[in-house]
Amino acid sequence: ALLMARGVTRPMVSLTRAVEKIKHGELDYRVTTQSGGEVGRLEDGINAMAAALQEAREREKKLSEDALFLEKVRAQVTLESIGDGVITTDAAGRIVYMNPVAEHFTEWNNDTARGKPLSEVFRIFDEESNHLEEYPIHYCLQDGRTIRHDSHHLLLSHEGGKIEIQDSAAPIRDRDGSILGAVVVFHDVTEIQSMARHMAFLASRDPLTGLLNRREFESRLRHVLDSARAGERTHALLYLDLDQFKIVNDTCGHIAGDELLKQLASHLQKEIRASDMLARLGGDEFGVILEDCSVDKAEQIADLLRQSIKDFRFMWERR
Repeated sequence: ALLMARGVTRPMVSLTRAVEKIKHGELDYRVTTQSGGEVGRLEDGINAMAAALQEAREREKKLSEDALFLEKVRAQVTLESIGDGVITTDAAGRIVYMNPVAEHFTEWNNDTARGKPLSEVFRIFDEESNHLEEYPIHYCLQDGRTIRHDSHHLLLSHEGGKIEIQDSAAPIRDRDGSILGAVVVFHDVTEIQSMARHMAFLASRDPLTGLLNRREFESRLRHVLDSARAGERTHALLYLDLDQFKIVNDTCGHIAGDELLKQLASHLQKEIRASDMLARLGGDEFGVILEDCSVDKAEQIADLLRQSIKDFRFMWERR
């Protein structure tokens, strides 16, 4: 009876141990087949079940790895295809990855830049102070804040070149919300800013003479009036109206009249101070704002301009 009991209990203990190990994820564990009859078939069944579960887990693992790899490839292709520069950092602010656009703008190779502090590669230059500024990545890494600069910065490349950029940065978090690092996204706005400045210049200038136009002149006039009211500063305004200009238009045509205005504008510009503002107000009318100028000094400048124009000689087709 004891021998018969051992013949039953030993396989059952082995089966119980196998079930426990499979339960805890050890799917490569197998029962030693040492019994016949129903117990033997149970041992074979346990081993077959473990093998099937192991195969299913391996298949699921491979599918997950393939899906993860595909997502990684898609993300990599996306980052390398977009027109913006992208730089990611770890929680300490050291560079982990740069896409090709970021490499081009900063003139740093991704492998060379990896592990370096962001401030060493992503260098922001302030034209007003003529100094480098540290990019405020700590707002993302320490406070978890997203930062966005709607105005533009100057990015100083590795070789010393400068481009105007618009940028933003955001923290990178894991599933628990812990900050793993940050991502900086930026793009080149040099051409756009240049066009904007050119458009602003054209909007404030007289198209014929290149002097300030009436609208810009009135805007600056309001500014100096406000400064005069607020303090003890004294400014002066000169108004010039050319005599006998109509004669040139009538006898030589409007092309000659336009040329005369252009030459006079250049001539007047040389007679005033660099801080003075000369504008064409319309037709043959000009205005001058003399900042920080006394009345006596303004009278002297006005008479100088009057005499200078009186002595000016205009030649058109030998006439």
